[in-house]
Amino acid sequence: MSKPCDLVQGTLDMLLLKILAVEPMNRFRDAGVFPFRVAAEACIVLAGLALLLALSGVYGVLSYSVSQRAREIGIRIAMGASRGAVVHLVLKQSLRVDPMVALRHE
Repeated sequence: MSKPCDLVQGTLDMLLLKILAVEPMNRFRDAGVFPFRVAAEACIVLAGLALLLALSGVYGVLSYSVSQRAREIGIRIAMGASRGAVVHLVLKQSLRVDPMVALRHE
């Protein structure tokens, strides 16, 4: 049969182990925030991919527009237009949205 002293000592040892196993509050907070942090990082990655796709789409449309207007651009350069003026013209006209063109393609 066990002595009362041994029972008390065993209980004290168990309590001491629990007291020594205290973890900082930051660890519990981080464990609760972890799913939200992972979701936020996934959203950031997906937003970056969406931005890359959008930029490649804009580049594709702009390059197609310039290739369709190659003769016009060549004539403007032959008549003395500077490179900056041609770039300005192309960018200005590509940024302007023509409502009739948008309606025709629907």
